[in-house]
Amino acid sequence: MNDTNRQLNYQNENITGLFCGGATLTWIAQFLKNLRRNVLTEEEQNDGWTSEGKASLGYSFYFVLVASLLHLVNIALVYSATRTPRRNKRAVLDKHPEGLIMLY
Repeated sequence: MNDTNRQLNYQNENITGLFCGGATLTWIAQFLKNLRRNVLTEEEQNDGWTSEGKASLGYSFYFVLVASLLHLVNIALVYSATRTPRRNKRAVLDKHPEGLIMLY
């Protein structure tokens, strides 16, 4: 992987991770500010209905949270895989190995 691809990969993962993290934070803020309380219309509340204390975070929130964590894991894996250049593990072939047959 050349340097440009590596930088673009880091940039893409960081931006995506930031957006997932931002979505998680705004989801929590919205839940704590509005959704935890009674979210019914005034007419429904006047009829005696209530949703006070019955709200909970659903699967969608946890999917976004897991996606945020997976982006962090992916960034760590890409960093650990690309921090040192790989050595070429091919054996260096001799120019004239034994038993070389030259055909003309």
